[in-house]
Amino acid sequence: MSSSPLIFVHIPKTAGTTLRHVLRKQYGRERMTNVRALCNETLDTRMQETDREGLGRNRVLLGHMIYGAHRHLSGSPIYISMVREAVDRVVSDYYYVRRTPSHDFYDPVVSDNYSLDDYVRSGITVYTNNIQTRMLSGVGCDVPFGKCTREMLSQAKENIESDFAVVGITERFEESIILMKRRFGWGIPIYITRNRTSGRPSRPEISDSTRALIRDYNALDVELYDYARQRLNRQIEREDEAGFHLDWKALRLGNPVYSTVGRAYIRLRRAYNWLAGSEEW
Repeated sequence: MSSSPLIFVHIPKTAGTTLRHVLRKQYGRERMTNVRALCNETLDTRMQETDREGLGRNRVLLGHMIYGAHRHLSGSPIYISMVREAVDRVVSDYYYVRRTPSHDFYDPVVSDNYSLDDYVRSGITVYTNNIQTRMLSGVGCDVPFGKCTREMLSQAKENIESDFAVVGITERFEESIILMKRRFGWGIPIYITRNRTSGRPSRPEISDSTRALIRDYNALDVELYDYARQRLNRQIEREDEAGFHLDWKALRLGNPVYSTVGRAYIRLRRAYNWLAGSEEW
């Protein structure tokens, strides 16, 4: 397993919560530090506030944070991330906000009865405006809503090529984590799917005009996704084919058992905590 610090740029609604649990199994909760920062000033402040000795002990830095945390770390940090097809990501984000009362944007979206189109146009969050390019370029919310540039896309690609071992694809989650497994020397990365948005319409149920609107507000993310997909293909092609598929087969054989047992355990924990009057699970 690589000794370099690992930084996971967790882009919202890209299966990042599931990947966080994969990382927890591989490295242990005690070796993980969470940082949330969507602009450079916040990132610098959060990193300065975080115990430097703790960062030295911990193996993984992760969270909804933009590229750039390596500036505050010694050694040669390695990045990973996941990206998702832009329309699906924004749709998932909208319906996640609507079902999550604790979310920052729940009140305006629900109280004012925002449609999906309203949410995309509103500008209340950069999550609907090239958030994947914003985060991987390191620009984040430092650029106002609707003001993203092609230079940001170029910077995101440059960052990926120089510092990201793997940028996985949500729609190809298993292949992505197998590639990470082989890159970092993990055990078989069994997982339980987490934080999946329920109650959202299927892609064919989203109107052509809404899909076009989302693509318009996320044109750079559309290109970034295509670039990341092609890069993932090339990385997999360079892997030993037999070894890669053996790892994939092991995951597909072991994961259903782990998922069934794990979900039963989660239900029991939630029931116990409910009976005990605890909000924890």
